[in-house]
Amino acid sequence: VQSTEESGFQENVARLYITPDLIGDNQPLLQDEITLTFSGSTRGAKITDIRTLKGGQEYLFRIDVMF
Repeated sequence: VQSTEESGFQENVARLYITPDLIGDNQPLLQDEITLTFSGSTRGAKITDIRTLKGGQEYLFRIDVMF
């Protein structure tokens, strides 16, 4: 998680690594929203980038979010 504060508001950015089985073997879309628990509260996170990483027979999604 990376946090910056500009113009009087705080912007948090996180990079998540998710295996397909954690999201029902579905393909994530930029329109999807991820719910995170951060600093003791639950927050909706907007997906800003999705990359598919492969290694041998396994693959995972690298998802960047802003909240």
